Amino acid sequence: MTYKPLIHQLFSLPDQPQGYEETDIAAAEARLGCRLPAVLRDYYRTMGRFEALNTAFNRLLPPEKLYLSDSGMLVFYTENQDVVIWGIDHEDFGKPDPAVYGSYDADREEWLLDADTMEHFLWSMAYVQAGMGGLAHLAFAEGLTEATMLQLENEWTEVKGITHQYYRFFLQNNTAIALVPTNDKGAPLCVYLASNDDKLHGQLLKSIPLNWDASL
Repeated sequence: MTYKPLIHQLFSLPDQPQGYEETDIAAAEARLGCRLPAVLRDYYRTMGRFEALNTAFNRLLPPEKLYLSDSGMLVFYTENQDVVIWGIDHEDFGKPDPAVYGSYDADREEWLLDADTMEHFLWSMAYVQAGMGGLAHLAFAEGLTEATMLQLENEWTEVKGITHQYYRFFLQNNTAIALVPTNDKGAPLCVYLASNDDKLHGQLLKSIPLNWDASL
């Protein structure tokens, strides 16, 4: 899976697995009456317990808290205030790498496609977690200009096509991330710049002429 080495590097993950035991996952599957998709199962086994990756902003549900919604969605991820939940359609339970849908309404009646595959969802959510507190050094700025966006586009590597949510992801040697939330028209709203490398983080802040707030 292409995303795992990238996440390991960005989050400075230890070499040993940071996941749940097989018994924990099997118990959840027995309770739910279905087997988890292979990509999600592998993620739980290898990375599911690493807090900075899975609970810094939004939350990966632990196996014992996975549940089926009234509409038959297997819910495995929640937004930090439980406004949004993400799940897998019951018709896709047999697929190894199914699409992921998000429910944004209080009645949980509508589910929108957020990622074409589970791998893409976990990949994109890792970038959101990194930019929202999952890495050691974080700064925030508003007032992005056309020139600032052009700088990011020219000097950073943008990762495209992994989410239908309103984010743009820019990486610097896969050791720093610039997370840019946008509106529904694609216009940038602000930027979060994060890294586990203190020196690199400071250099990047100086290289982008914005009024950075590093007190987060």
